[in-house]
Amino acid sequence: MKTMRARLMRAAVVAAVLQASLTLAAEPPAIEETIDMSVAVGNGLSEVMGLMDARQFAEAEAALQRLRAMTLNDYEKSRVLQTSAQLNLAAQQYPEAIADYEAILQTENLPEAERVATIDVLGQVHLQVQDWDSALGYLLDLNQSQGGSNMETLFRIAFSYSQLGKPAEAIPYMEQAIVQGGAGAGEAYYSNMATLYMAVKDDAHARATLEQLIQKFPDSANRASYQQNLDILNARAAAR
Repeated sequence: MKTMRARLMRAAVVAAVLQASLTLAAEPPAIEETIDMSVAVGNGLSEVMGLMDARQFAEAEAALQRLRAMTLNDYEKSRVLQTSAQLNLAAQQYPEAIADYEAILQTENLPEAERVATIDVLGQVHLQVQDWDSALGYLLDLNQSQGGSNMETLFRIAFSYSQLGKPAEAIPYMEQAIVQGGAGAGEAYYSNMATLYMAVKDDAHARATLEQLIQKFPDSANRASYQQNLDILNARAAAR
């Protein structure tokens, strides 16, 4: 069960980070000269984005280096830094991506929406490198900004706590993730909920959650495992 739980959780986290990376493949808009960005810098950034789209990461980094060598205003510097972060994320160079995104957080007058998006990515990337404490710090900050309403953030907080060996702390976040997710809360949510209940020996809630799993996901490849755990818990309850 533990192996299955880890696999499901990791798949969800990987999918989330990949989803963030996939936005890089969008067709870059045509560049017009503005007060904040010159045509040369805009075209250079478009070149980098196109190379990332083609997964030519070494060439994209070389193009970024050419931009860094230019005389840039503060706005252009922030866009180059943001693009560098996206490139490192797409290339799965996670320590470099973390350094870039942490630098973005230090940007003066960073808009709130960009701050929230940045801590979201930082939380996810720290999960990728299995730095659970750092991930948890960013995710708790993110959850506060979101008002506790985002099921994926709540899921990741629960995962971080579980990886730190703190199932009791994970449980309320996993419960809230399922509430916020509603019909969108998938098998991984209920599977992890059952695992957390079992970890703290809350047999009643574990049984109820396993029953929900079997009912909601009758064709699951893990159905036999769910049933086996449910049988064990039912036998233990009957023996009391």
